[in-house]
Amino acid sequence: MSTNSDINLIDTLKIFKDNIKTFYVIMIIGFFVAIIGIGSNIFFNKPKVKITTKFFIINPFENFHMLDLLTLDVKGVTEAEIPEMRGIVDKIEAYEKITDKYVKLLHYHSESLRRSILDDRNYGVQLKKSASPALQLTMINVSDRRSAEEDIKRFLKSINNIVKPLVIGNYKLENEYLKKLLINEEFMGVTSNNFMLKKRITVKLNILYNTRMELLADIGNQDLKVFESTSAYEESKLGNAKIFISIMASFCIFFLLLVIIRKESTSY
Repeated sequence: MSTNSDINLIDTLKIFKDNIKTFYVIMIIGFFVAIIGIGSNIFFNKPKVKITTKFFIINPFENFHMLDLLTLDVKGVTEAEIPEMRGIVDKIEAYEKITDKYVKLLHYHSESLRRSILDDRNYGVQLKKSASPALQLTMINVSDRRSAEEDIKRFLKSINNIVKPLVIGNYKLENEYLKKLLINEEFMGVTSNNFMLKKRITVKLNILYNTRMELLADIGNQDLKVFESTSAYEESKLGNAKIFISIMASFCIFFLLLVIIRKESTSY
């Protein structure tokens, strides 16, 4: 014995069979619309890119000029002592302590740099401050990857430009201090705490002073860098397969709705 549902199913299949030509027409139209959609996606819809950039302190072994600038200091110069040249381990320890202060300086200036360089680009920028990496910059809405990469370079250069005058300025002040010591006759004399001859003291100070001056001259107009960056990319674009399936499914649903409407109209 047939049920009402059996009758409805049979009627629906009959209506579908009667409208098979309409089905083909609708699906062919859907196919061409899907092709147009795929073409538009390929040629006009640029993929959105998420760029995550991390800013680090440059490894001291890869930053010899800055390592010497930051560690060839005069802190040990007193009437009682002339400093010896630091060993590599001491240099690295000093480098890490000094650059830690530059990380804090970066944290302080990061928001103003974001506003001046990145805000008008509508990248959807997010900043995360930490010890390592010193800063993480995430752009979640990038449509022009090349332009974004140039802005990241500008951001990095601005960070290093904040540090550069501090390093050079302190270095020159220390050189001036050494110069004054070299021409200060009272300091050069023998004291109760220093039994070294004046000539020997002068030689050591001259070595330190000349080494520092040569290093400064050698660097010249080079771009001094404390920070470096590395970026990771993640593209998000609507796939062509999804476009094709979505459009074809939509036209198939449209046809089924048409079949249902016709079925209902014939039942009255």
